[in-house]
Amino acid sequence: MATSDCGHEKAAKYNVGIDARMFGSLDVGIDVYAQHRTGIWVSSDGKYTSLVGFDKPFENAGIVDSRGFETNLNYSRRAGSVEFSVGGNFAFGSSEVKEKLEEPHLYGNLKETGRRIDQIFGLQALGFFENQEDIDASPTQAFSAVRPGDIKFKDVNNDGKIDANDKVALGYNTSCPEITYNFHLGAEVKGLGFYAMFQGAGRYSAVLNTKSMFWPLVDNTTISDHAYNNRRTPENKNAMYPRLS
Repeated sequence: MATSDCGHEKAAKYNVGIDARMFGSLDVGIDVYAQHRTGIWVSSDGKYTSLVGFDKPFENAGIVDSRGFETNLNYSRRAGSVEFSVGGNFAFGSSEVKEKLEEPHLYGNLKETGRRIDQIFGLQALGFFENQEDIDASPTQAFSAVRPGDIKFKDVNNDGKIDANDKVALGYNTSCPEITYNFHLGAEVKGLGFYAMFQGAGRYSAVLNTKSMFWPLVDNTTISDHAYNNRRTPENKNAMYPRLS
């Protein structure tokens, strides 16, 4: 089915900022912003049932709200022949999906609307199965048979089994950090100087898929010493990774 009445994405942006110099040497800047985006190109798979018998089109129906702030400080001064500066920057920004033509879900934990863009979903681990009695007393895991040393997952919807309906939002988004920051300093004497900057990020989730370390022995992949030495065994019950299989 062809897309009808398509158009461009639109954004309403709001920004308030203050820049000031204090005491003749300290520069201060603060910016606060909000953005409301509409008409985002999204799939309409969740809008129509498969019984209609046609390929679902893309539509300009997505809505995303973003908000955040940024602040920076910089102090510079000359003392004799030495000129130095020191400062830093901190920025925070978040987004929320308000509409994406998502299909109805039986359980609220599966809903992506109201979450971050590119939010990670997965099963929530509770630890490892201790023994067969622990397995017998736990909800059935629908993916495969389990043994002591395998990962035990949480029955989020309390239906007595672990399956795809027990996935929950985990961590943050995988697109970009919500927090970025840096600290810088520098000095100059008679035309000779140095400058250094340290930077970092926070509130970001990455999927670690280095196979030999995190997915060993899958499709004949080798295993790292790290994974082997930190696997679950009867002697190592405080392991980082499940048993080998």
